[in-house]
Order: sequence, then structure tokens, then C-alpha cells
Amino acid sequence: GAAPAGAAYAPRMSFVVEPATPRAPAAITATVVQEPGESATRTQRVSFSSEFGFNPGFAVRGCTAAQEEARACPEESRIGTLTSVTGLGTFGGPVYFSEDFRLLIFVRGFAGLVEEKLVGIFVVRPDGGYDSIFDNLPNLAATFAELRMEGGPKTFSLTPKRCGRHLVIGHFTSHNGEEARSEASFEVSGCPTFVRDLRLSAASFRAVRRSSDRKRSGYGTTLTWRLSREASATQVRVERRERGRWRAVGAVTGPGRKGLNSLRFDGRLGGRALPPGRYRFALSAEGGRVERIRFRVRGG
Repeated sequence: GAAPAGAAYAPRMSFVVEPATPRAPAAITATVVQEPGESATRTQRVSFSSEFGFNPGFAVRGCTAAQEEARACPEESRIGTLTSVTGLGTFGGPVYFSEDFRLLIFVRGFAGLVEEKLVGIFVVRPDGGYDSIFDNLPNLAATFAELRMEGGPKTFSLTPKRCGRHLVIGHFTSHNGEEARSEASFEVSGCPTFVRDLRLSAASFRAVRRSSDRKRSGYGTTLTWRLSREASATQVRVERRERGRWRAVGAVTGPGRKGLNSLRFDGRLGGRALPPGRYRFALSAEGGRVERIRFRVRGG
């Protein structure tokens, strides 16, 4: 059942980014949920890290001061929608972008009989991140509030370029002076995996033909490389130079750790020793760019 009046003030925020890929002008949905009986929020501040960048494709024509005064912001200045569920019913309305870089939300309820203007501002922090702040919110508790911000040319920010987990932090102050904090996270994925720093312990070696060869010097080589991020594996293709062209002759699978990786290669593929000749390794991980390093298999 409903929580009694005076329930602990603890707004919970969630955050969805679509698409959650690097440096994307993504659509963002921020949701704040409260239990019945909690105090109404007076101030909401959401902090974004400095990893969010400015969208150079942002192409919204801001609502002018005269249009704002008349509560007649044009559709081309709309960048999102707010929906809020309260004890008095559901309220909502469009989100506009103003000429002076503010958010304007004209919240309507009771079949349009009630309308309230909410104003959000942006503050750049010394660390390079920024805060989105809504102050002087109405003293009406919402058990559910969802702010949907459109993507593409209607968003002014880009998602972080770094893959992995990112935090968005919400700070809330109620009309009774209570304070609360809620962290929401989202994952950025789809970053390319870079292979770099290829090295061979020996660029010229003999292929192992007998088990005793493994203990002798001059047989086989150790390939090392670095990965920019964790991968399921590293694909290592072996190519041979024949008649002026490189031809794939086989492949092996290497580890996919972020950072340093190594693979011992004895000069054998498919149970057979490679014949003498010029070869190269072609390395890639999870569809990333292929990097190559040459070697020679000697006879004798």
C-alpha cells in the first residue's frame, strides 16, 4: 500500500541513452521516482561529467523572450517532453530551448486548465562538466517524472567517447529542506579495439618439426602486442608472400586482455610446419583495424 505521510525523502533517478555509442548525439530519458508520502522536490540538480561533449550538429532555433512571455514557443525550439504523475493527476508538456540557453517546460494538467512554467538553467563547473538545474519547482509531490530529450540535431551534447560505465548524479532538495542524492549509470559500447606495439622475439626463425626442437634456440618466436580495451580474443592470421601477393595460410587465436598480450608461435599451422619463406602476422580484435608484422621462416 501507500507509504504514510512523512516517508523518507529519497528520489531515485534512472538514465537511458539511445544510442549508447561513443560521441553520439543521443536521445536521453531521465526518470525520477518517489514513494507516496515523500516531500515534494523544490530543487533538482543533475550533474554531467566533462566527458559529455558539445554536439556540433545542434540546430535548434531558440524560443525568443517574446515567444516565452506569450507562452507560444515554436515547434522548431522544442527538444523534449515531460510527463509527471502526482496525487492530483498526470501533468506534462513540451520542453523548449530558449535563445539564452535555458530549458522551458510549460506543464499542463486538468485538461489544460492548469499551466505552470518550469525553467532549467545550465552551469559549467570548474572540472569541465556541467549541471542542469531546476529550482523553485511547485510544491506538489510526483511519484513518477520522466523527461525525454530528443537526439540528433535537437540535442546539444554528445555521449562520452570512452566505452564503459558512466555516472550521472542527481542532487535533490525538498520543500522541507531535506536533501538526497541518487546516482544513475549507463554503458557506452561499440568502441573500436586498437591493436598496437606489435613485437617479435625473433623476426627470423625455424619451424618446429620435432618435439625436441622446442628446447633448441632458433626455433619459433613469441609475438607480443597491446590492446586498447578488453576483447573476447585477438585474431592472428598468418599470411605468406607468394608471387608478389600475400595469401592467408591459416590463423590462430590469441588472448584479448586490455594492455599487454603474448602468443608463442612454433611455426606450425594445422599440425604442419610452415615451409621456408616470407610471412606476416595480421592481428585484429572485435572488428577493429588490422595491424601487421613480418617474419621469415628459415630452412635447415
